[in-house]
Amino acid sequence: RQEIEDDLGSFTTATTAAGNQVITQSRSSAGHGDLGIALIVGAFASHYLHRQHIVVASLKGGQ
Repeated sequence: RQEIEDDLGSFTTATTAAGNQVITQSRSSAGHGDLGIALIVGAFASHYLHRQHIVVASLKGGQ
């Protein structure tokens, strides 16, 4: 847990003159943000993406 908290703590946000949000992450010998990014992507996916089904079919008698 401490490793994840440290990783998330390395991210900062800033607002540009145009009003856009920029997220940056400082790299250190402790890591490169991999855990934080994985956690953020997982949270985003579970909240905003819907389940999708992939159907695989094959044609019979086709050329």
